[in-house]
Amino acid sequence: MEQLLLGVNYWAVLISAFMSMLIASLWYSPFMFGKQWMDLNRMSKDDIEKGYPMWLILAILFLFWFFAALAFALFLDVTATWSTGFIDGLLIAFFWVGTARASAILFERQPFKLFLIHSGYDLICYVIMGTLIGSWH
Repeated sequence: MEQLLLGVNYWAVLISAFMSMLIASLWYSPFMFGKQWMDLNRMSKDDIEKGYPMWLILAILFLFWFFAALAFALFLDVTATWSTGFIDGLLIAFFWVGTARASAILFERQPFKLFLIHSGYDLICYVIMGTLIGSWH
């Protein structure tokens, strides 16, 4: 395991985690899909303001994305390129994460549009992550 961890480009992991957090803050903002996301979840602006503070959400999100990027870096072969990272990001987003999202949406009886919003975010994050990590392996 130590040998695997030594082969990781931690700058790529950190930047991937930061990019995913940045994309989330834009994706779920009123400028993109925030209003639709709130409507589909039957949430008001007051509900958002009563919840966790945004700095805490982004800090926790960064931590989770850091571990996702680290796992992705360990998953990719040392011969990976930007294109293999890109394709692996697509496959992970569509088949692993997309399946988990679909299960949650179906069992919670949420609208399909909510699945598209969440899955679109996941797709962009994993493609960028794979491309960055594959490029800097």
